[in-house]
Amino acid sequence: MSKPNAAQKLAADLVVLAEAATPGPWVTDGDYVNEHGSVIHAYIANGRRGGGRIAGAFANCLVKTDEQCRANAAFIAGANPKAVLVLIAENDRLRDLAQTEIDNASESAKEVAGARMTLYALEQKTDRLKAENEALRKIISGSATSCGAAVSVDCSLDFMGDLPNEISSVITKLRRDAERYRWLRRVDSDYAICTPGQDWGDMIESHLDAQVDASIAASGREQRHG
Repeated sequence: MSKPNAAQKLAADLVVLAEAATPGPWVTDGDYVNEHGSVIHAYIANGRRGGGRIAGAFANCLVKTDEQCRANAAFIAGANPKAVLVLIAENDRLRDLAQTEIDNASESAKEVAGARMTLYALEQKTDRLKAENEALRKIISGSATSCGAAVSVDCSLDFMGDLPNEISSVITKLRRDAERYRWLRRVDSDYAICTPGQDWGDMIESHLDAQVDASIAASGREQRHG
C-alpha cells in the first residue's frame, strides 16, 4: 500500500476531528452588537431542535467589517462535521472510482497489447502462407507445363479448375502413344502399317499416328473375324 500524501493525511485528520465534534448541521444564530453598533460576536448553533449555541466568530483587527464577521460564522457553520464527513466520503468514492477506471484501463491496455500480438502473429502466418502458396503455384505451373497441359501457367483459380481435365487429357494421349509403341514392337514388319507405294521414311513425314491407329483398328477387326 502506498504512503498517504498530504491531502490524504489532512482528510484522515479531519475525519477524526469531525467525528469528535458536535454533529451537524450547524447554523448561524444571530450576533452580539456593542453600544457603538459594531458586531463583536457572530454565533453558531447546532441546527438540530434545541441544539443551542456551540461556537462563535469574533471581531478583531483582522476582521474588517461586520459582514465579514458574519461571513466567518456562516463559513464555520457550513463547514460543520456532517458536511466535512460527507465531502470526505464523496472524495473517497471518487478516488475508488478513479482507481477502478485506472485498473480497467490497465486491463484494456493489456487486452489491446495481446490483440496486437495476435494480429502480428496472424500477419506473420498470412505472409508465410502466401509465400508457401506462391511456391506451390510455381511447382504446379511448372509440372503442368512439363507434362504439356494447355492451361495458363499463372496458376489461377481457373487454372486449378481446368488442371484435372488437362492432366487427364495428357494421360490419355500418353496411354495412346504407349499403345501405339507396344503395337509397333509386336508387328513383324514395318510394312504392316504401310499403304501401297509408301515406305517407313514416307510414314515418318506423313500422318504416322493416324496410320498406326488405322492399322491397330484393322488388326482388331481381323482378330474378331479370324
